[in-house]
Order: sequence, then structure tokens, then C-alpha cells
Amino acid sequence: MKPRQGPWFVDLFAGCGGFSKGMLDAGYRPLAANEIWAPAADTYEHNLGQHLIRGDIRDDEVFSKLLRATQGHEPLVVIGGPPCQGFSVAGNRNPLDPRAQLWKELVKFVNVAQPSAFIMENVKGLVSIKHIDENLNLKRKKEVDRAGWAIQHLKDLKRYGAQRELTPEERQEFIEISEKIDSYKATFNRALVPLLPQIIAMLSKAGSGYVVQHKIVNAANYGVPQFRERIAIIGVRNDLYERLQCASANPLIFHPPPTHADPNRQPRNGFKPYVTVQDAIRDLANKPENSVPNHVFMKSKPDFVEKIRQTPLGYSVYPHYKDAWFRLLPDQPAKTVKENHGGVHCNPWVPRPLSPRELARLQNFDDKYIFMGKKSDILVQIGNAVPPLLAKAIADHIIKVGVFSN
Repeated sequence: MKPRQGPWFVDLFAGCGGFSKGMLDAGYRPLAANEIWAPAADTYEHNLGQHLIRGDIRDDEVFSKLLRATQGHEPLVVIGGPPCQGFSVAGNRNPLDPRAQLWKELVKFVNVAQPSAFIMENVKGLVSIKHIDENLNLKRKKEVDRAGWAIQHLKDLKRYGAQRELTPEERQEFIEISEKIDSYKATFNRALVPLLPQIIAMLSKAGSGYVVQHKIVNAANYGVPQFRERIAIIGVRNDLYERLQCASANPLIFHPPPTHADPNRQPRNGFKPYVTVQDAIRDLANKPENSVPNHVFMKSKPDFVEKIRQTPLGYSVYPHYKDAWFRLLPDQPAKTVKENHGGVHCNPWVPRPLSPRELARLQNFDDKYIFMGKKSDILVQIGNAVPPLLAKAIADHIIKVGVFSN
């Protein structure tokens, strides 16, 4: 049973507001949200209100404002999807990227605010991402930091060398680091441990303690017209969990059961069929540009338009791409919507890339939700968003299991 007034929530990594929108649709009440990137913050405020606090959550003033907003408000839920870049030395990521530490701000906030529950959403890859071991001693940490700096600096020098002539100092650095790079990589890799267990352990110990469950959820299983797998980490404060468990004969499950399934593979009884690309965007295929908000077309050259026309459904315009320029299948949910640096999905009915509005619909934003900023910024906002319907499904279920009941 839903409480007469919904729980309060704070959104720590709000983006353009998909997570908050789902919470609001489930009847939760906003106290504050935080976003550092201006285009996403503009979109959030335009659609969801003026409770957004702009700035870096690592800034003491920003953190304090968010914390003050929660005082005297119970029950409280903290939500967020902090970036969790992996430290793969084989990839192009900076192994010392400070954004990889932002999950600690969510832990810090939970530790101080001690909400009734929290929900952390992130990419599926968080299950396999590795991170520098938090338990390294100071000497070992300095060695690892030095190795990480060297690995990244060599990448930078290679990039500089492709753009211009290196200075004598840079050439000398390149030689010295190259000679030791295998040793640096070995030092760095030995310090890497799986990140997910660290996050769960720290969240479990935050405040007075939390029971934490995590699960890979697929947005398509909750009515979103898109195959989008994400990890949802949900925690319930120990005292509340113990009360609920005492009153229940079965183990408490924090994640909602699926409501939708492939009708060709699952028995129809109890499941609704997937919402498909056709269900979501067929009506927009031949609508003029700007006939609905953010329905803006890419200015494609004739040869690219022809390539799209010749590409069979279910294939990419460019075979070496897995996701970019993928021509969607109408009778299935879409492939995962990503920012893809502009390389978005292609329309199955007309030879053009999807408009931001079509992508927003695949993310379950209705046409009243207006995205602010230039088109490239809007694509990033949409690709990074939590589908509101997925957020709502989780929020509804937490109420259903009785976390907030008296």
C-alpha cells in the first residue's frame, strides 16, 4: 500500500532527469538534485523544477546544501548513477580519472544522511570493472599512482606526436617511459581488484548499516521499448529491513519482478509483450522536422542516405560498427540507446538517423519532456539517462515491499 504522501528523495547525479522523473511518477517527492553539466541541468530544471543544486558534489558547499535539504524529512531515499570508469590500461581511459571516484560521494552522502533506502544505477560493465584496491598502504599507493601517471602520460605523448613534433624534453620522457612501460603496467595491474564488491561493502557499512542487493535489470522487461541492461544496487537500512523481515515469511527482494517479455519465448500468461520500436516511434517516421519538440533531423549527405536505404533492417550501415548507425528492427525493442558521439540508430522506415525525439521516446520520455542545448549535447543527455519507466518500476516495488510503512 502506498503511503498517503510519498517518500522524499534526493538525486545526486541527476543528469537530464530520467531517474527523478521515474521517482516523481511513482509518487515520491523531490527535496534536491545535483548536476554539474549545464546542458543537462538546464533540461532538468525546465522539466522538473527549481530544486536542482548545480555544481560539483565534491565541493563542500554543494554537498552541504544537498545534506541540509534532507534534514527533517522522512522517509528519505537517495538515488544516483555516478560515473564508474574502469581502469583498463589497454583502453583509452585515464587510469587516474577522478570521475572514477565519484561513487564514493554517494557512499559519503548515505553515510551522513542515513536514508531509509538508496538506489544506485550504473552500467552493466560495473560487474567486471576493476579499480585500484582501497586497502593499499601509502607506499604501495604512491607506486601505483606513479605507474598510472606514466601509463597515461605515454598515451598523451603518443597523441601529441601524432599532432606535432615533440619537444626534446617530451622525446626524452617518451624514451624513458617506453623502456619501463611493461613494469609500470604490471605494477598497476597488480593493484586492481573488482570494483563492485568494494562499492557494496562500503555501502553496507554506511551510517548504521544497510542490507544491499544488486541485480542486472533489463529496461525492456519493464515496458521500455529498448534492450538496456543496467545494474541496480539497492540498499535498505538495517533497522527497517529487520522489521520487514520479521513480518515476512519469505526473503525480501528489493528488485521488481519483470512485467514484460518476448511473446515468442515466454508464456503470455502473466507477462505483457515487449514494447517495440514500432509501438514507440512509428508515428514520427514521416512527421516533418520540428513538428514535435526535439524532432530535429541530421543533415546527411545523399550518399549516406542511400547507404541507409540499402542497409537491411537489423544491420549497421557500417559493418565494422556494432551499435552506431544500426537500422532498428520495428517488431522488437531497440538496441541500447547510447550517445555514440552522434552515431545514433537509424530509422527502420525512412532512410535517416533517428531524431533526438525518437531516441527520447525509446528512452521512455514523453513528448512533453523538452531537452535543452545544442543537438550534440541533447544526444549525450538522452543516451546517459535512466529510462523513467525503469526508475518508476523500482520505486514502486520498494513501496510495495513495505520499506516505508509504519
